[in-house]
Amino acid sequence: MYRMGRGSPDPDSIVITSGSQEGLYALSLALLDPGDIVIVERPTYLAMLQILKSLNVKIVDVELQEDGMDIAELESTVKKLKESGEKIKFIYTVPTCQNPTGITMSLEKRRGLIDIAERYDIYIVEDDPYSYYLYEEVENVTPLYKLCPDRVIYCSTFSKILVPGFRIGWLVTPRELTPHVVKMKQIVSLQTTTITQYVLADILKRGIIERRLPQLSEYYKKKRDAMLEALETYMPDHVTWTRPVGGMFIWVRTRSDIDTTSLLKTAIEKYGVAYVPGEAFYASRPHRNTMRLNFTYPSVREIFEGIERLGKLLKNV
Repeated sequence: MYRMGRGSPDPDSIVITSGSQEGLYALSLALLDPGDIVIVERPTYLAMLQILKSLNVKIVDVELQEDGMDIAELESTVKKLKESGEKIKFIYTVPTCQNPTGITMSLEKRRGLIDIAERYDIYIVEDDPYSYYLYEEVENVTPLYKLCPDRVIYCSTFSKILVPGFRIGWLVTPRELTPHVVKMKQIVSLQTTTITQYVLADILKRGIIERRLPQLSEYYKKKRDAMLEALETYMPDHVTWTRPVGGMFIWVRTRSDIDTTSLLKTAIEKYGVAYVPGEAFYASRPHRNTMRLNFTYPSVREIFEGIERLGKLLKNV
Protein backbone atom coordinates (compact mmCIF):
# COMPACT_ATOMS: atom_id res chain seq x y z
CA MET A 1 0.00 0.00 0.00
CA TYR A 2 1.26 3.46 -0.86
CA ARG A 3 1.24 4.98 2.62
CA MET A 4 1.75 1.86 4.62
CA GLY A 5 5.51 1.64 4.25
CA ARG A 6 5.45 3.45 7.56
CA GLY A 7 3.70 0.64 9.39
CA SER A 8 4.29 -2.51 7.28
CA PRO A 9 0.89 -4.11 7.97
CA ASP A 10 -0.11 -7.66 7.25
CA PRO A 11 -1.68 -7.56 3.74
CA ASP A 12 -4.60 -9.61 5.08
CA SER A 13 -5.44 -6.73 7.44
CA ILE A 14 -5.96 -4.25 4.58
CA VAL A 15 -9.48 -3.62 3.29
CA ILE A 16 -9.86 -1.72 0.00
CA THR A 17 -12.87 0.59 0.09
CA SER A 18 -14.80 2.91 -2.21
CA GLY A 19 -13.24 6.00 -0.68
CA SER A 20 -12.45 6.46 3.00
CA GLN A 21 -16.08 7.30 3.73
CA GLU A 22 -17.19 3.76 2.94
CA GLY A 23 -14.35 2.48 5.10
CA LEU A 24 -15.51 4.51 8.08
CA TYR A 25 -19.09 3.38 7.53
CA ALA A 26 -18.25 -0.33 7.17
CA LEU A 27 -16.03 -0.14 10.24
CA SER A 28 -18.77 1.55 12.26
CA LEU A 29 -21.29 -1.08 11.16
CA ALA A 30 -18.91 -3.82 12.25
CA LEU A 31 -18.10 -2.37 15.67
CA LEU A 32 -21.09 -0.41 16.90
CA ASP A 33 -24.41 -1.28 18.47
CA PRO A 34 -27.10 1.29 19.35
CA GLY A 35 -26.24 2.92 22.65
CA ASP A 36 -22.48 2.35 22.35
CA ILE A 37 -20.22 5.34 22.90
CA VAL A 38 -17.75 6.86 20.44
CA ILE A 39 -15.45 9.65 21.56
CA VAL A 40 -14.62 12.34 19.00
CA GLU A 41 -12.74 15.61 18.86
CA ARG A 42 -14.63 18.87 19.31
CA PRO A 43 -15.08 19.89 16.49
CA THR A 44 -14.67 16.91 14.19
CA TYR A 45 -15.29 15.63 10.66
CA LEU A 46 -18.90 16.23 9.68
CA ALA A 47 -19.41 13.05 7.67
CA MET A 48 -18.22 10.87 10.55
CA LEU A 49 -20.78 12.54 12.80
CA GLN A 50 -23.44 11.72 10.20
CA ILE A 51 -22.41 8.05 10.23
CA LEU A 52 -22.49 7.84 14.01
CA LYS A 53 -25.84 9.59 14.32
CA SER A 54 -27.37 7.25 11.73
CA LEU A 55 -26.33 4.26 13.88
CA ASN A 56 -27.91 5.67 17.06
CA VAL A 57 -24.74 5.65 19.12
CA LYS A 58 -23.85 8.11 21.85
CA ILE A 59 -21.26 10.66 20.73
CA VAL A 60 -19.06 12.20 23.40
CA ASP A 61 -16.79 15.05 22.34
CA VAL A 62 -13.50 16.16 23.87
CA GLU A 63 -12.16 19.67 23.36
CA LEU A 64 -9.55 20.22 20.67
CA GLN A 65 -6.57 22.37 21.70
CA GLU A 66 -3.87 24.00 19.59
CA ASP A 67 -1.81 20.79 19.63
CA GLY A 68 -4.62 18.25 19.45
CA MET A 69 -7.20 16.61 21.67
CA ASP A 70 -7.20 17.63 25.34
CA ILE A 71 -5.65 14.47 26.80
CA ALA A 72 -6.46 15.34 30.41
CA GLU A 73 -10.13 15.84 29.54
CA LEU A 74 -10.08 12.64 27.49
CA GLU A 75 -8.79 10.55 30.38
CA SER A 76 -11.27 12.09 32.81
CA THR A 77 -14.10 11.43 30.37
CA VAL A 78 -13.06 7.83 29.71
CA LYS A 79 -12.68 7.12 33.43
CA LYS A 80 -16.15 8.45 34.25
CA LEU A 81 -17.78 6.54 31.40
CA LYS A 82 -16.06 3.29 32.35
CA GLU A 83 -16.99 3.68 36.00
CA SER A 84 -20.64 4.14 35.02
CA GLY A 85 -20.58 0.94 32.95
CA GLU A 86 -20.75 2.57 29.52
CA LYS A 87 -19.35 0.77 26.45
CA ILE A 88 -16.75 2.91 24.68
CA LYS A 89 -16.11 1.26 21.32
CA PHE A 90 -13.50 3.64 19.89
CA ILE A 91 -11.96 7.08 19.88
CA TYR A 92 -12.12 8.76 16.48
CA THR A 93 -9.41 11.26 15.58
CA VAL A 94 -7.97 13.10 12.58
CA PRO A 95 -4.54 13.73 14.14
CA THR A 96 -2.76 15.38 11.21
CA CYS A 97 -4.08 18.59 9.60
CA GLN A 98 -7.51 17.91 11.06
CA ASN A 99 -10.78 18.46 9.26
CA PRO A 100 -12.21 21.04 9.96
CA THR A 101 -9.58 22.93 11.98
CA GLY A 102 -6.27 22.09 10.30
CA ILE A 103 -4.79 21.36 13.76
CA THR A 104 -2.04 18.73 14.06
CA MET A 105 -1.69 16.61 17.18
CA SER A 106 1.68 16.75 18.94
CA LEU A 107 3.76 13.61 19.37
CA GLU A 108 3.35 13.88 23.14
CA LYS A 109 -0.42 13.85 22.78
CA ARG A 110 -0.31 10.99 20.29
CA ARG A 111 1.52 8.93 22.86
CA GLY A 112 -0.87 10.08 25.59
CA LEU A 113 -3.88 9.07 23.49
CA ILE A 114 -2.43 5.62 22.86
CA ASP A 115 -1.61 5.19 26.55
CA ILE A 116 -5.23 5.89 27.50
CA ALA A 117 -6.55 3.54 24.80
CA GLU A 118 -4.23 0.78 26.00
CA ARG A 119 -5.03 1.16 29.69
CA TYR A 120 -8.80 1.29 29.15
CA ASP A 121 -8.89 -1.23 26.28
CA ILE A 122 -10.37 1.04 23.61
CA TYR A 123 -9.71 1.08 19.87
CA ILE A 124 -8.50 4.25 18.13
CA VAL A 125 -9.76 5.05 14.63
CA GLU A 126 -7.14 7.20 12.88
CA ASP A 127 -8.47 9.08 9.84
CA ASP A 128 -5.46 10.26 7.82
CA PRO A 129 -6.35 11.90 4.48
CA TYR A 130 -4.22 15.03 4.82
CA SER A 131 -0.72 14.13 6.03
CA TYR A 132 0.44 13.85 2.42
CA TYR A 133 0.46 17.65 2.26
CA LEU A 134 2.83 19.16 4.82
CA TYR A 135 4.14 22.64 4.04
CA GLU A 136 6.61 22.90 6.90
CA GLU A 137 9.15 20.64 8.61
CA VAL A 138 7.12 18.79 11.24
CA GLU A 139 8.45 16.06 13.50
CA ASN A 140 5.24 15.08 15.25
CA VAL A 141 3.20 13.42 12.51
CA THR A 142 4.13 9.80 13.13
CA PRO A 143 0.90 7.89 12.42
CA LEU A 144 -0.81 6.51 15.48
CA TYR A 145 -0.93 3.21 13.59
CA LYS A 146 2.84 3.04 13.52
CA LEU A 147 3.05 3.78 17.24
CA CYS A 148 0.54 1.05 18.14
CA PRO A 149 -0.70 -1.16 15.27
CA ASP A 150 -2.61 -3.55 17.55
CA ARG A 151 -4.73 -0.75 18.98
CA VAL A 152 -5.20 1.60 16.00
CA ILE A 153 -7.47 1.22 12.97
CA TYR A 154 -5.99 3.28 10.15
CA CYS A 155 -8.08 4.88 7.39
CA SER A 156 -6.91 6.84 4.35
CA THR A 157 -7.81 7.61 0.74
CA PHE A 158 -6.42 8.30 -2.71
CA SER A 159 -9.07 10.97 -3.26
CA LYS A 160 -6.86 13.71 -1.80
CA ILE A 161 -3.66 12.66 -3.59
CA LEU A 162 -4.88 11.49 -7.00
CA VAL A 163 -8.42 12.30 -8.17
CA PRO A 164 -11.36 13.11 -5.85
CA GLY A 165 -13.78 11.14 -8.03
CA PHE A 166 -11.53 8.06 -8.11
CA ARG A 167 -13.11 6.80 -4.86
CA ILE A 168 -10.52 4.34 -3.60
CA GLY A 169 -9.55 4.27 0.03
CA TRP A 170 -8.31 1.70 2.49
CA LEU A 171 -8.52 0.54 6.07
CA VAL A 172 -5.86 -1.26 8.06
CA THR A 173 -7.39 -3.06 11.02
CA PRO A 174 -6.18 -5.40 13.74
CA ARG A 175 -6.44 -8.81 12.13
CA GLU A 176 -9.26 -10.05 14.37
CA LEU A 177 -11.49 -7.22 13.07
CA THR A 178 -10.80 -7.61 9.36
CA PRO A 179 -13.38 -10.36 8.55
CA HIS A 180 -16.13 -8.38 10.27
CA VAL A 181 -15.26 -5.19 8.38
CA VAL A 182 -15.08 -7.09 5.08
CA LYS A 183 -18.55 -8.54 5.69
CA MET A 184 -20.00 -5.06 6.28
CA LYS A 185 -18.18 -3.69 3.23
CA GLN A 186 -19.76 -6.45 1.12
CA ILE A 187 -23.20 -5.48 2.43
CA VAL A 188 -22.62 -1.83 1.54
CA SER A 189 -21.16 -2.19 -1.97
CA LEU A 190 -20.12 -5.83 -2.56
CA GLN A 191 -16.70 -4.76 -3.85
CA THR A 192 -14.65 -1.74 -4.86
CA THR A 193 -14.60 -1.30 -8.64
CA THR A 194 -11.96 -3.61 -10.15
CA ILE A 195 -11.18 -1.39 -13.14
CA THR A 196 -10.17 1.60 -11.01
CA GLN A 197 -8.06 -0.68 -8.82
CA TYR A 198 -6.15 -1.88 -11.90
CA VAL A 199 -5.64 1.73 -13.01
CA LEU A 200 -4.42 2.68 -9.55
CA ALA A 201 -2.04 -0.28 -9.41
CA ASP A 202 -0.46 0.86 -12.67
CA ILE A 203 -0.18 4.44 -11.38
CA LEU A 204 1.59 3.21 -8.25
CA LYS A 205 3.97 1.00 -10.22
CA ARG A 206 4.97 3.97 -12.37
CA GLY A 207 5.68 6.16 -9.35
CA ILE A 208 3.33 8.88 -10.60
CA ILE A 209 2.03 9.80 -7.16
CA GLU A 210 5.51 10.05 -5.62
CA ARG A 211 6.56 12.45 -8.38
CA ARG A 212 3.35 14.45 -8.23
CA LEU A 213 2.99 14.95 -4.47
CA PRO A 214 5.92 17.38 -4.04
CA GLN A 215 4.53 19.52 -6.87
CA LEU A 216 1.08 19.56 -5.33
CA SER A 217 2.48 20.36 -1.89
CA GLU A 218 4.32 23.38 -3.28
CA TYR A 219 1.19 24.45 -5.15
CA TYR A 220 -1.05 24.18 -2.08
CA LYS A 221 1.52 25.82 0.19
CA LYS A 222 1.34 28.99 -1.90
CA LYS A 223 -2.42 29.02 -1.49
CA ARG A 224 -2.26 28.40 2.26
CA ASP A 225 0.26 31.22 2.62
CA ALA A 226 -1.95 33.48 0.52
CA MET A 227 -4.99 32.82 2.69
CA LEU A 228 -3.05 33.41 5.91
CA GLU A 229 -1.71 36.68 4.49
CA ALA A 230 -5.19 37.72 3.34
CA LEU A 231 -6.65 36.96 6.78
CA GLU A 232 -3.99 39.12 8.40
CA THR A 233 -4.75 41.91 5.95
CA TYR A 234 -8.54 41.98 5.87
CA MET A 235 -9.97 40.46 9.05
CA PRO A 236 -11.26 42.67 11.88
CA ASP A 237 -9.62 42.40 15.29
CA HIS A 238 -12.26 40.12 16.78
CA VAL A 239 -11.48 37.31 14.32
CA THR A 240 -8.90 34.56 14.98
CA TRP A 241 -7.86 31.54 12.93
CA THR A 242 -5.67 28.43 12.95
CA ARG A 243 -2.33 28.21 11.14
CA PRO A 244 -2.18 24.68 9.72
CA VAL A 245 1.15 23.06 8.89
CA GLY A 246 -0.50 21.28 5.97
CA GLY A 247 -3.78 19.89 4.71
CA MET A 248 -6.59 21.91 3.16
CA PHE A 249 -8.44 23.89 5.82
CA ILE A 250 -8.27 26.94 8.05
CA TRP A 251 -10.66 27.30 10.99
CA VAL A 252 -11.94 30.80 11.72
CA ARG A 253 -13.53 32.04 14.95
CA THR A 254 -15.49 35.31 15.10
CA ARG A 255 -17.18 37.24 17.93
CA SER A 256 -19.30 35.07 20.22
CA ASP A 257 -22.49 36.91 19.21
CA ILE A 258 -22.07 36.14 15.49
CA ASP A 259 -23.94 33.11 14.12
CA THR A 260 -22.15 32.06 10.93
CA THR A 261 -25.01 29.75 9.91
CA SER A 262 -27.52 32.61 9.93
CA LEU A 263 -24.97 34.88 8.25
CA LEU A 264 -24.28 32.57 5.31
CA LYS A 265 -27.21 33.73 3.18
CA THR A 266 -26.08 37.35 3.49
CA ALA A 267 -22.50 36.33 2.69
CA ILE A 268 -23.57 34.66 -0.54
CA GLU A 269 -26.26 37.07 -1.72
CA LYS A 270 -24.76 40.40 -0.70
CA TYR A 271 -21.00 39.77 -0.64
CA GLY A 272 -20.62 36.93 -3.14
CA VAL A 273 -18.54 34.75 -0.83
CA ALA A 274 -19.21 31.37 0.80
CA TYR A 275 -17.80 29.28 3.65
CA VAL A 276 -18.84 26.23 5.66
CA PRO A 277 -20.51 27.23 8.95
CA GLY A 278 -18.79 25.62 11.92
CA GLU A 279 -21.98 24.50 13.66
CA ALA A 280 -22.19 21.28 11.64
CA PHE A 281 -18.84 19.99 12.91
CA TYR A 282 -19.93 19.71 16.55
CA ALA A 283 -21.50 16.67 18.15
CA SER A 284 -23.01 18.88 20.87
CA ARG A 285 -23.04 22.47 22.12
CA PRO A 286 -21.81 23.95 18.82
CA HIS A 287 -19.75 27.10 18.61
CA ARG A 288 -21.89 28.96 16.10
CA ASN A 289 -19.33 31.73 15.66
CA THR A 290 -16.97 29.49 13.66
CA MET A 291 -16.41 28.61 10.00
CA ARG A 292 -14.21 26.39 7.85
CA LEU A 293 -12.31 27.83 4.90
CA ASN A 294 -10.68 25.79 2.13
CA PHE A 295 -7.65 27.17 0.31
CA THR A 296 -6.85 24.37 -2.17
CA TYR A 297 -9.47 25.07 -4.85
CA PRO A 298 -9.53 28.86 -5.49
CA SER A 299 -6.69 30.71 -7.17
CA VAL A 300 -4.45 33.04 -5.16
CA ARG A 301 -6.29 36.02 -6.66
CA GLU A 302 -9.65 34.53 -5.70
CA ILE A 303 -8.38 33.80 -2.19
CA PHE A 304 -7.45 37.45 -1.61
CA GLU A 305 -10.69 38.70 -3.12
CA GLY A 306 -12.80 36.20 -1.17
CA ILE A 307 -11.14 36.95 2.17
CA GLU A 308 -11.47 40.69 1.54
CA ARG A 309 -15.22 40.22 0.98
CA LEU A 310 -15.49 38.02 4.06
CA GLY A 311 -13.63 40.61 6.10
CA LYS A 312 -16.07 43.34 5.01
CA LEU A 313 -18.98 41.11 5.95
CA LEU A 314 -17.63 40.48 9.45
CA LYS A 315 -16.81 44.15 9.97
CA ASN A 316 -20.37 45.11 9.06
CA VAL A 317 -22.22 42.56 11.19
